[in-house]
Amino acid sequence: NKEERVVLDLLFVKPSHQRMGIATQMVASAINSLYADGVKDLRCAYHICNEGSRAWQHSLGFQEIPDYFYCRLKAAWYRDEIWRCEQLGASEQLEELITERDRWEQLGQELEPWKES
Repeated sequence: NKEERVVLDLLFVKPSHQRMGIATQMVASAINSLYADGVKDLRCAYHICNEGSRAWQHSLGFQEIPDYFYCRLKAAWYRDEIWRCEQLGASEQLEELITERDRWEQLGQELEPWKES
């Protein structure tokens, strides 16, 4: 049914078979089939702290559609990472983490008026 939302939710590849393009081929095949069926919108999800999955999904053309609560969660994760790096003395990552934290906090503030929508 073209009216239903199509979501790529969980996709796992056995660790011994990762980095061989298997997941990419699976998703490409699914996208082609969905497109042939007239489906124009495919949503996907990843664990908020899984930067590898986020990067992979972006490489396939997926774009983030953040909402207020997502932004708050993402900013909180960056705050925790900043604290962790400070405790470990890993200062080489701090500038990038602070930039990302500030970006997510700003976006969350911009989306706050619509958080109940």
